[in-house]
Amino acid sequence: MKDEDADQIADIKAPSLWLLMLESRAVFGLTGFILSYPLLKFAAEGDGHPVLVLPGLMTSDFSTGPLRFFLKGQNFSPHRWRLGTNLGNPEDLIKVKERVIELHKRYKKKVSIVGWSLGGVYARAVSHEIPEHIRMVITLGSPYKGLMQPSHAKWFYDLVKGKDADRIDPHLIEKLKCVPPVPFTSIYSKYDGVVSWQYCMEEEKCDNIENIEVYASHFGMALNPSVMACIADRLAQKEGEWKAFESSGSLPFVYPI
Repeated sequence: MKDEDADQIADIKAPSLWLLMLESRAVFGLTGFILSYPLLKFAAEGDGHPVLVLPGLMTSDFSTGPLRFFLKGQNFSPHRWRLGTNLGNPEDLIKVKERVIELHKRYKKKVSIVGWSLGGVYARAVSHEIPEHIRMVITLGSPYKGLMQPSHAKWFYDLVKGKDADRIDPHLIEKLKCVPPVPFTSIYSKYDGVVSWQYCMEEEKCDNIENIEVYASHFGMALNPSVMACIADRLAQKEGEWKAFESSGSLPFVYPI
């Protein structure tokens, strides 16, 4: 990492306590999803290819259930990660990789991965190891640029892991900073009260990399209707014909950056 890049990261602060308190609005996320579902049926439809959905820290497949339900209704083939609660165990990366390979073999199609928060960090890491099995990666509020930097998620991770909190492979942290070898979409929000949005953006300009800003809380991102419509739009692209996202009136509060 360049010295100036390290200085820029050091200057990034954790979200304010005000934004953290506003995360409580996520409790209304499921209601918003249910009310907006009739409109979400007009979102882009897929070609049936497999989509592996990874949960965030201290959440499980239960938390991504509404997103998978939506994707199934739009003719995608969503799948759980099936590893229980995401406790940030390094060995889970191996299991996620094995899950991707298994789905690729079953469907005879490349697998897209949608990862929320820490799940997105896993998705980005796996894309570097088995790009030949992966169609695209979409992350939701995933701090892959500052995994061990100060945030409200970091202290919680330290609390959960205790003495194991420093087990993260430093080579993995460096790898996460490299541009993924597959089409990659980072969805982030400046209203995220858990992780700093600057850690969730890819700064390098590449033909298959994009950042998309949304209005959403961290905990409510996987339930946000605009985020769901955006995910469907990205996943619906034909393999090998990936193009950057273009905002439209059908996806309110969604902006390509």
